[in-house]
Amino acid sequence: MLFVLARREHETNPPLDAPTVMASASSAPPAPGAEPSPLGDLTRVDVSDLYPTIKQRAAQWSSDARLVSIVAVPVIGSKVDLSAAGGEIVYQFAAARDATGREKPRGRLDLRVTRDGIKPQPSNEATTAEAIEPNCVSDAAARAAHASGIPSNVRMKLRYEVDRVLGRGVWTAKVDGRRDLDRTIDGKTCAIIVRR
Repeated sequence: MLFVLARREHETNPPLDAPTVMASASSAPPAPGAEPSPLGDLTRVDVSDLYPTIKQRAAQWSSDARLVSIVAVPVIGSKVDLSAAGGEIVYQFAAARDATGREKPRGRLDLRVTRDGIKPQPSNEATTAEAIEPNCVSDAAARAAHASGIPSNVRMKLRYEVDRVLGRGVWTAKVDGRRDLDRTIDGKTCAIIVRR
């Protein structure tokens, strides 16, 4: 931090025998919000708004990294609460393929977003199909889940990946202990998919 001190013309020097008063840094209360999170309001993080930054990070690992999945928990309303215990968003990517069809580098990369920031780590998850980036953004998928019966004040887990049966990208919304509230949302249109 840079401080510029300048004397105003009307100020005079205090007498040399005057007591010096210095505020101790430890005695002053910290300024509210002195160091805001680079993620913004941690109680209302938007999965899709953060995606361009995440995609840039994945491109540093593999120039044409491809999205595999997104998992966000807890989603309250339509945003993720990263300030909550266990709050996180995990974006998983597959590496680009070379001319022979092999991934370079091999494996998967998880970009884990928590209250502490964005941290890359190799993925332990089994290989899954690569997803096409969702046309239906996370906020719209969460609103569709709420419109279909999940109360907006309930904590839910939102996941985006390719559904092997449908063969396309879908969002799934789940509430712990409430299978009756499980929802599948089309990743392109945001329509609720009814399973028979």
